[in-house]
Amino acid sequence: MLTDHIDIRLTGQGNAAREVRLAGRDAEGNPGYYHKGITESVWSFTPVSGPLQGEPIQVGQPDPLKATPGPVTRDYPRATWGGDLQGAPLRQVELLDFHPFQTQDQPSRIRFTLDSGKTVQALLRTGDGYTPYTVRAQDTELLGEGAGVPKVLIGTLELPEEVRTSTDPEVKAFVEGYLERMHHKENQFLLLSESDRVEVFTDWYYRNSDERFDWEKNQKLEITFQRDDTGQTPYERATSPDLCPDPKMSADELAALVARNQAMEADISSEVDSRQRHHLLRWMRAQGSEAVVTGLMWLASALDVSGRVKHTGQFTQLMPPLMKAHTRADWQAARTTPLGARRALQTLRENISGAREMETRARRSDP
Repeated sequence: MLTDHIDIRLTGQGNAAREVRLAGRDAEGNPGYYHKGITESVWSFTPVSGPLQGEPIQVGQPDPLKATPGPVTRDYPRATWGGDLQGAPLRQVELLDFHPFQTQDQPSRIRFTLDSGKTVQALLRTGDGYTPYTVRAQDTELLGEGAGVPKVLIGTLELPEEVRTSTDPEVKAFVEGYLERMHHKENQFLLLSESDRVEVFTDWYYRNSDERFDWEKNQKLEITFQRDDTGQTPYERATSPDLCPDPKMSADELAALVARNQAMEADISSEVDSRQRHHLLRWMRAQGSEAVVTGLMWLASALDVSGRVKHTGQFTQLMPPLMKAHTRADWQAARTTPLGARRALQTLRENISGAREMETRARRSDP
């Protein structure tokens, strides 16, 4: 028997030094945990005295209440593009099979539709764009979910073999002119992911080696993908039928309904304002952090630290654009109201207006 309590322990150095632990009972009913290293194939059990942690789960039996009814990934069928793609012969660009918490072995797809109608598909492998900043606990579950907390990702573009070796003149010209140079350039794409939009862009340089200023200029690619996320944001509570006015309600019931809508309107407005202030302060602090990290990158390269100290080259490659991406995400979060929140506030205001009109009519009709 297993429970839903899962733990991953660090057992040494390197990515493979991890142990997965699942709380449960053995065949004799003893409490403890099953465990194995992530590279191992056999599970072991270690008994532990005391109460069993977590809630029991049915192994191998789907739980309809917890099952995902539809695809977990998202498709973004609309896009605008710029940078070096501005003059490309493109009719449409789509981001398919995307999710902000995918691992790099679960690629999403970018489908380019040329003016002629021919399509070119590239893979985008993404991973977490870790941050040196503290993320508030209340924001963690909202990352990339349409609440005004964009999730920052790093990505690598991969061109399938059939795309790279295509003999179609139009496809070949597009791939060589706009994509080939970014193929397998590790983590050169930065993403700001939200429920309704994903911004994808490249930084300006790529480090070829650990030698001083052995850099080359990246292609400047900028794509903003969009989709309709109505009904999928944390603000959908504003659409509850319990908040909608009904002509059959009494005047007192309508007055109470107005009060409930006003309370939720104030609650959502306060949430958004608080989050915007938080991200504005983070953005202000990030200006200094970004300048310091960029300065250290230049200094490390000038002094050839990257050539003499292990991993410094990777640090000077990845950290400055990552800091820039987080700064951009904070600025975006500070100055915009999430589309889901705007829809929710509009719905609540319409409910209030409608309920007040009905209340007025109800009071006039009372003897």
